[in-house]
Amino acid sequence: MTLLTCTNKRVEIYQQSQQHISTVLTENEQAMTELDRVTTQLSLISSQQGMELETAMEELRLLAQRAQKYSTR
Repeated sequence: MTLLTCTNKRVEIYQQSQQHISTVLTENEQAMTELDRVTTQLSLISSQQGMELETAMEELRLLAQRAQKYSTR
């Protein structure tokens, strides 16, 4: 392999890594935005509606359990 070929390959690898990082960052930002939306909606639930709040909390627990299935760590 020539020096130019090696350098071009390294640039290609770098660009692929940058694209992956950008994709992950975008997905994380979307998830954080959705969490903010859900948190805001939960804060609007009246504490007098205990059953509705419990239902929402159970849904969040289930969501957290499903999220663990997708964790790569």
